[in-house]
Amino acid sequence: MDQTNLQTVTAIQIGMMRATQPHVRGQHSKMHGCVNAVIDVLPVDAPFRHGLFASPGRYEALVRFSNGREADDRNPDIHGMAIKVFGVVGDKAHVDGPDGEQDFILAESGGAKTGHGSGGIVLPRAE
Repeated sequence: MDQTNLQTVTAIQIGMMRATQPHVRGQHSKMHGCVNAVIDVLPVDAPFRHGLFASPGRYEALVRFSNGREADDRNPDIHGMAIKVFGVVGDKAHVDGPDGEQDFILAESGGAKTGHGSGGIVLPRAE
């Protein structure tokens, strides 16, 4: 993602927070829990050796579990998991981002999707 796109996404997030309440996150505002974690990076094939995965290592991390916007857990919603990894060396995706950190943002909406964007396959979820 280039610098212009990053600035656009940042502006959208800030706008969403200001439009609701300053203390409410723009996305996934209902947190279910935050845990400390350790991430072990194992050796990977050469094409995948970039950033966090450049070489094997062990990293401290925080993991945050959340819902999209639904306050009532009985109603369907998107679920999220954000992972903040500490001690990462290398170039940052965003010039203003903190040194030594890398974030992973994951979200699901009720089923795993595979294939390509124009014709993905929705797999059934185990109940």
